[in-house]
Amino acid sequence: MRALPADDWRPAVSALPLTPGRPVSTNEASGPLAAGEVVSITAPAAGDELLIAVVLDATDFEQFTAAPISTEVENATAWDLIVQEDESPLGYPLIVEDWNHSPFQSATVHERFGSLEPAAQDALAELYAADLEGGEPPEGLPVGPPVVSAADPRLDFQRDEEERVTPFLNTQPADVLTLEDLAAEWYARCGADLEEVANEVHWTATALRAFLCGELTPAQVEPEPIGRLTVVMGLDVAEGAPAAALELSALRWTDENTAYLSRAARSHNSFHSTRRSLLARTPLGRKRRQIELHDAAAELVTRIREAARTAALSAER
Repeated sequence: MRALPADDWRPAVSALPLTPGRPVSTNEASGPLAAGEVVSITAPAAGDELLIAVVLDATDFEQFTAAPISTEVENATAWDLIVQEDESPLGYPLIVEDWNHSPFQSATVHERFGSLEPAAQDALAELYAADLEGGEPPEGLPVGPPVVSAADPRLDFQRDEEERVTPFLNTQPADVLTLEDLAAEWYARCGADLEEVANEVHWTATALRAFLCGELTPAQVEPEPIGRLTVVMGLDVAEGAPAAALELSALRWTDENTAYLSRAARSHNSFHSTRRSLLARTPLGRKRRQIELHDAAAELVTRIREAARTAALSAER
């Protein structure tokens, strides 16, 4: 990213120090966040850096969806809204990276800078809606040219931007549980012998211990023992909270990328909508790897559920 002039007061997009009182800061702003509002976001994993983003959806009091901004307007694609200096409270040209939007916890907001001008807000809302619906960018919006080649250097820029956002996505809300979390709670309550449980589900004690500690590696994942264990635990992993916990664990076992894990766990309600959203923003496969991992996780979930059904039928006989 380009270095900003030393005498420029505007906040650096990639690394804004935690220093209150900048000229554009409106920390005294009160009330709930609103779509179109420009905020800075903090996270423990980001150290003293901030992420500046534009709120896209703030209907949930505890979390909101936002798209990062960048001053590198020349890297705008058809999913980046170009905002002129007089349309933003920051006072300089920028792009809003709709393709890079993610959920954030409301408690992570550090500063509130004001809102985009109404015309820019409307354009961003239209672009975001098209993204969620899996359509094409609406015509007539101030966006960049589409990506038509895998060799487009803007794809490298997007990869860098995803990495920049990653530290701000690593904090999961307390109510997002994995299947290992549920199993650890069950094991602590029932007081069963580890070896006996391992034998019952036809698994090694080492693998079961790693599972209960949340340290199971992708190489140790075996659908059949895990499926049998869910039956022993009395869980129905086909619906409700156990289903969500299983899907989250499957994503972790398939992909160690915490940024993608956090997006999938907190942005969407199902594997179907997660994949649809990824495809909607990926006309040339910019997230092809994530989609492949997502599909692998979905297949793993299916195999574990089949193993659970088989174990449940055997127990009834």
